[in-house]
Amino acid sequence: MARIVQFVQVEMTAMAKVTSARLTSVNESIREAIRELAAVREEGRLQMHHFSLPAMQRWNEFEAELDALEEHIGRSGARTLDAVMARTRELSTAVRQFLRRQGASAKHRLDTKVRFVMTPKVVGATPVDDLNHAARIMWEGDFGMVPVTQPDGSLVGVITDRDVCMAAYTRGQALTGVPIDVAMARTVFTCSPDDTVYQVLDLMREHRVRRVPVVDDAGRLVGVVTLADLVRHVDSLGDDAACSFLVATLSAISEPRRSDSLPPSAAAAE
Repeated sequence: MARIVQFVQVEMTAMAKVTSARLTSVNESIREAIRELAAVREEGRLQMHHFSLPAMQRWNEFEAELDALEEHIGRSGARTLDAVMARTRELSTAVRQFLRRQGASAKHRLDTKVRFVMTPKVVGATPVDDLNHAARIMWEGDFGMVPVTQPDGSLVGVITDRDVCMAAYTRGQALTGVPIDVAMARTVFTCSPDDTVYQVLDLMREHRVRRVPVVDDAGRLVGVVTLADLVRHVDSLGDDAACSFLVATLSAISEPRRSDSLPPSAAAAE
């Protein structure tokens, strides 16, 4: 009898270990599925600003499917796990293919080179010119920003209408007595004439700027591309994906932000 009891105990222990191992495997598979769905959802939300209205509607459908699958995963047991994992892989693949198509569509439609949409032969100033000179250029040319260059044409900064106003207010001096280099932004986001409209819009969106100086390989100023230039270009395309990307860029630029969260040299480039 003692041997039988011992045998049963050994078998029960072995079965318990197998059951535990299976449960561990099931739980890990469930966690893997949840992580995969969360990753796919995050990828989509990071690219939502590219979507046209029809694409946005399709993304909402995908999100509903992701919600339903996540809820189902929480109730799944070992017997339905294979089906759940198969559906997870299927839905993840479909969403990622959709996201690739959306990104490719905007990039394709916005592949025009900056040189064809920028404003060339821009009037600039030098660091030793005074703020009155910069203000006069802005007034006469209806500009909001003046590039600051050295005599050889190399870009060293930019000054905006906001910079001029803030310098006049904080210093309490006549504009003729304040050199540009004390108020200009030295950290400037630039692009190349061979960059695409898509790349410049992405740059504007990331750094929340409306005007981007265009420089050659030697760092010399060759033009300026503004949000207004890009609006006119995108409007001429008549493409939903391109318009959606433009709208998302404008939305990102327009979001309020605290000026004290920026380094002083960057705040002037807005």
